[in-house]
Amino acid sequence: MKRFLIFVSIYTLFLCIPIKADIPDIKYKIFADSQEGKVYEHKEEVLSLLDYLCKSVDQDSYKTVIKDKLDLFERLGVNASFKGNTLYISVGDGKGKRINGTYKQKNTCYEEVKPKSKILEMLGIQDE
Repeated sequence: MKRFLIFVSIYTLFLCIPIKADIPDIKYKIFADSQEGKVYEHKEEVLSLLDYLCKSVDQDSYKTVIKDKLDLFERLGVNASFKGNTLYISVGDGKGKRINGTYKQKNTCYEEVKPKSKILEMLGIQDE
């Protein structure tokens, strides 16, 4: 009987613990040309391309999409590679300025949803 109670309590414990996979963010490093100081313009191009690629894709699929579409980054005239969770972009010789960052997908703004209650409406208590 003791074994059964221990088994049931451990089983219940496993059922009650929520399991959530922590998905690491995608990071980027942009290395500019030593002769050219336009690092920020390349950063904007890379981020706009990342927004385009990751639109309508779950966060756990970002790595797959970016690895499959590295040639799109190279069309911008840069050398691109993806190692771990970091996208490396090298412009020209890559010995100039450097920018590091973490990619965050732009969120679409939605109208705030307010819960309604029929009972509170009948009593006239609910704010409008």
